[in-house]
Amino acid sequence: MGKYRVIHTNLEGADEKVVLTAAPAFDAPPFIAWSPKGDELAYELRKPEGALGGISTIDFKSGKPHLYETFRDKISQDFKWMPDGRGMMVLYSQKGPDYFSRSQMGFIPEEGGQLRPITRDTNSYATLTVSADGKTVATVQTKVTKNLYVLPGTGIQAARMDPLLTQGQHVYWFDWTADGNVIFSEYSRLSRIGVDRSAPTQLVGDENGAILELAGCGRHQLVFSWAFHGETNSTNVWRTNADGTSPLKLSDGRDDRGPVCSPDEKWAYYWDRSSQQLWRAALDGSRKPEALPASTVPRTIPIGSGLSISPEGKLLAYVLATVPTPDDPYPQYKVALLELSSKDSKPRLVDADERISSGGLSFTPDGKSIAYPVRESGVDNLWVQPLDGSSGRMITQFDSDQIFNFRWSPDGRSLCILRGHSDSDVVLIRESSP
Repeated sequence: MGKYRVIHTNLEGADEKVVLTAAPAFDAPPFIAWSPKGDELAYELRKPEGALGGISTIDFKSGKPHLYETFRDKISQDFKWMPDGRGMMVLYSQKGPDYFSRSQMGFIPEEGGQLRPITRDTNSYATLTVSADGKTVATVQTKVTKNLYVLPGTGIQAARMDPLLTQGQHVYWFDWTADGNVIFSEYSRLSRIGVDRSAPTQLVGDENGAILELAGCGRHQLVFSWAFHGETNSTNVWRTNADGTSPLKLSDGRDDRGPVCSPDEKWAYYWDRSSQQLWRAALDGSRKPEALPASTVPRTIPIGSGLSISPEGKLLAYVLATVPTPDDPYPQYKVALLELSSKDSKPRLVDADERISSGGLSFTPDGKSIAYPVRESGVDNLWVQPLDGSSGRMITQFDSDQIFNFRWSPDGRSLCILRGHSDSDVVLIRESSP
């Protein structure tokens, strides 16, 4: 329980052999790579020996792992061995504000030494393929464009909608303040803007860190996930005053994400992604954070970092997916509703629409329904699903783009949506002639 395994089989799926068993399951490597001779397998490491990332290999004859390389300030996203064994091509993310939004390409020589950057641009790269002769690398170059839009609380949009931000900021997350302004994260800073499209006011800045998910807490406080603050390799939940002053660290995990505040302003609930479990921390910092073990549902995994608390503060909602099995290979999506009044109560599960996408979820202002984006033909729209079991309905009519996050204003009269799209191109990088 809580571990992952790397398994080797023949092409018929027989002769199964466990190559590696390790923990925690959250650190299961998303990519593995065969050596050119087929006698070694490379896999990703997260935070080995105090570093941020690394790559290890395992020898099939001896079964022993070998540390290939560690990265003090980087983590690999994908990697491929060169056909002649002279090193690895790597997609990696650099510690700092761009860590969560931009991957670049580099090379690690087989004889050792530091990773050598190949690309240094403002785009991001995904996937990696090396030609048989090792002279050409194929990758996908991506550029994501996002902006905030304010709609009526009913969700019906006008024929033309002007973006809230006019300068093309790289928005990651947002929420409303109690007085009807919008706070948003651009990774290196957290800012506030009025719906009149006035100039944004910076509240928190960190050129070496990344500010991720955030939430307003009544009239006086904010909470947010802050990565790498103070030269750490962790992401933790922090609280500040509404104007960004007096920061206070509330959590101490490795990867604490998606905080939301209880309406009584006593607790911040968040995901500890290392354990894939919900936790809570006292907003005044007076006690140690504590896990909510009852929130875990067997044979499911959490999807995204989205959390929503009902207006009266009784329910916490989040999205789960069932773990695929040979008999049921397709995951089913559930909205979990956790009673916050009892630490021992199990969440009630509500079937989500099979089209649900990863753009978060939120209780409607009256607390009687849960809303989340659904995707059809690559386009996201908001779906409202009543909790009494009656039929759901679409409340937006977008014909393009995806939804990354959405929130109703405190009075329920306005709906702010973070929408955007990704442009992708296949790129070939060829070895230059000597």
